[in-house]
Amino acid sequence: MCALPGAHEGPGHGRRLHDAMLGRLGSRGLQRLWLSTEARTRAQGFYENAGWHNAGLLPSGELLFERLAPASHDKDEMIPADPVRR
Repeated sequence: MCALPGAHEGPGHGRRLHDAMLGRLGSRGLQRLWLSTEARTRAQGFYENAGWHNAGLLPSGELLFERLAPASHDKDEMIPADPVRR
């Protein structure tokens, strides 16, 4: 889980942290990313504005979001991600 205190919302700290996370995950070869959050929260709006797509509801009632990671510079290391560990 990663969240910023409400007092730090607005100047772009969350977006910079989010974008750095996406870059890091993309550089590690992940192609598709998933996350979840409660519906009707500021987090839902943040992720929608950041390009995440609503992929439905989880059994817990949380929203499931997904998006493609930024392209890796080394395409040979790209492996698909799976949100459910088997």
